[in-house]
Parts: sequence; structure tokens; C-alpha cells
Amino acid sequence: MEPMDYSQTFTVSAGQTDPWGRCRPSALLGMLQDTAAEASRSLGQDGPDLERLCGGHWILARLRWHLDRPLRRGETVTVATRYRGLQNALIYRDSLLVVQGREVGSAVTAWVVGDVVTRKMLWPDQLPEGLRKKAEAGPALKKLRVPQDLPEAYVHTARYSDIDENGHVNNARYADFCCNALSAEALGSGWVQTMELGYLNECRLGQRIVICAGEQSGQWAVRGTIDGAACFEARLELGEQG
Repeated sequence: MEPMDYSQTFTVSAGQTDPWGRCRPSALLGMLQDTAAEASRSLGQDGPDLERLCGGHWILARLRWHLDRPLRRGETVTVATRYRGLQNALIYRDSLLVVQGREVGSAVTAWVVGDVVTRKMLWPDQLPEGLRKKAEAGPALKKLRVPQDLPEAYVHTARYSDIDENGHVNNARYADFCCNALSAEALGSGWVQTMELGYLNECRLGQRIVICAGEQSGQWAVRGTIDGAACFEARLELGEQG
């Protein structure tokens, strides 16, 4: 992986841990999201800049992260990131997770820019010049394909604590939705080592998400729908408890 161009440091707090003292996937996703936002701001490409330049805002479309080990309460985690560029209408960002100078994980995120009024994706020729750079070599995130016949796990209604300033469920909350769909036995005997998420349609305040999940070939597949239309799909791999 190429050198990173921005980094931010976090300390895993008690409020970010699960019952087993591990950093929750949603907290990790929050770190990645916050670092991407600050990195974009340093390049003059954050939300207010995009709205001024093209009437757009950032939308996370796909992500994949992997950890070599769980992150624990009290650990200081540095997220180092770089803007990779545009590939097939997706804007890629690569990140590394470092604890005490040692790499413990990595992440790839793929973003699009959406119109703040119509909420439709802007195409490359509508983007500011600084975002049209062709992506350098790196892993591509393909659209997830999870089974359509997964059993229903639960139904969640989007409420105040789910919604961010863009008026929809925050990206990090979907990691909680996924983990809540897994069995207590699965999460007690293992930990989420790899997570892939595909964001398909936004969920707004008061909408009900039917969340379905199932285990297949050692992986968990999760799918959320609103009125029958998919809003997210995910795949999780669990590491052995150590």
C-alpha cells in the first residue's frame, strides 16, 4: 500500500466497547468515518466545500475492514488514510489501523457524491476537478451478493439516536444493526474480524428496517430492507476468541 497522507488518533473508551471489552465494529467504523472527513477537510473536499463547489455531499457506498486482533478498551489507535482516486464512479480511500507502531488492521472505503437536494449520485463529469483523479492500483470493492432468503432476525425503527446531520441513519449505525442480528453465542465465542458493508438506499427517521441474517460457510450474511427494497447488505467473518 502507498504511503498515507493523513492520520488521526483515537483512544478506545468504555462507551465504545462490547460486553467482552472489545471495540465495537460501529465504533471502529466511526473512527474510519471521522478520519476520512478530516482528511477531506485538509484537502478542501469536505461537506461544505462539496456543497459550494457542486451542490453535493459525501455518501459512503461500500466498505471492507479487517483486523488481525480485537481492539481493546484503553488502546490508542491511529487511523492513517490516503485518497486513492476515482474508479468506476466510486471514490476510493485506503486506511491502516496502527497500535503502538504496529499495523493491526486495514480498511478500504468507496464513496460517491450525492446531490444535496435530489439525493441522486453525481457522475464523474459533475464532480470538482480535484475528485476526478483516476484511482491508483488497489483493491476494488465489488457489490455484495447475499442470499435473498435469509431468516428475519428483528425489525428496527430508525429513531433519534440513529440519525445524523444528513437526515438519515449514520453509516456507523449499520454495523450495530449487523451485530444485533447475530446470536449472542456467536459474538460471545468469537469477534468480528472482517466486515463488508454495502449501502444501497438511505433510511430516514421513523422508517422500519426488516433485518435478516444467517450463517453460511463460516460467514454471516445480513440484509436490511425497507418496504421490500434493500437498504444495506453485509458480510461478517468472526475470529476465534483469544
